[in-house]
Amino acid sequence: MKSSSNVKPYENFKEYFLFEVKTDFPDCHNILSTYLTTGIGDPIFYSHVPILIETFGREIDISVEFEITQFYVYLSSYYMLQDQLVDEQTSDKFAPLIAGLIISRATNRLERLCSEFLAPDEAKKTISYFHKSLSDNFNALRLEHLAYTDPTQVDNPSEYQNVVERANSVTFLLFLLGRVVNKEVSNNFLSAIRSFIFVSQMGDNLCDWREDYHSQKWTLFLRKCLSAAGRISNEEELEEFVYLSGIYEEECINIMRAIVKVRDSIADDPSCSDTNLIQYLHIQHRKAFRLLTTFCEKKSIVPSHTRERVDWTWP
Repeated sequence: MKSSSNVKPYENFKEYFLFEVKTDFPDCHNILSTYLTTGIGDPIFYSHVPILIETFGREIDISVEFEITQFYVYLSSYYMLQDQLVDEQTSDKFAPLIAGLIISRATNRLERLCSEFLAPDEAKKTISYFHKSLSDNFNALRLEHLAYTDPTQVDNPSEYQNVVERANSVTFLLFLLGRVVNKEVSNNFLSAIRSFIFVSQMGDNLCDWREDYHSQKWTLFLRKCLSAAGRISNEEELEEFVYLSGIYEEECINIMRAIVKVRDSIADDPSCSDTNLIQYLHIQHRKAFRLLTTFCEKKSIVPSHTRERVDWTWP
């Protein structure tokens, strides 16, 4: 891997990020920044990069890490905006144009990364896989939207694939980092990351079930609830089912159980030398447990097995 001499030294990525956004979008960086950052001003998902770099057990020059992170923020932001457009969650008539600008810059940055840091054959493979990832993301969005046409249909064989490919910026990041540090990603580790992507989305569905119902975004959780009634329930009926049927608690426990399984799979993988990723999983597990306990407190009950050592607790 060649070292970069084109990136100025910055104290932290956020400083670098703001400068690069102004450079990439000189006439509209203020507008674009709102689509590239969170509500508190952090670049979207930028913390994923250093966490995943550590899994390879190889050091990357900080200038290269910043370049990769800038690309990753652009790609992730593009995917998020595409989600909003498909789900009709944005009223900004310029959103499609903004999405086009963002993915254009992301593509330019990736091409530059590949030309500077990868051998020609590796660069060609990476660009090809990138285009495939974009295509897979589009197909997943399309198929998921079709699934929403029947809110009572739970058995969707492509559910897992659609959820994972909607967030395949993560799996592409793994592929790119593997090329940069010249180390293959094991199938076991890739499978664990894909499982975690799916589990994370299931957690989001639990948190947002009411908002999703109002916007008619028929997530898997909502479809499980509505399939029991065999029709689209009104909000009061749905709320009663969510609170009294036990489905919410069951979903929370399944999420925690799946996170523990992902943790065990990664911890047992000899190719993974990271500890921060395990800590990140622990944080997500605590969030899921907090979700469960908060929900149960609203019902004035104690979650079953909370005092026992069962397969969804974090040892």
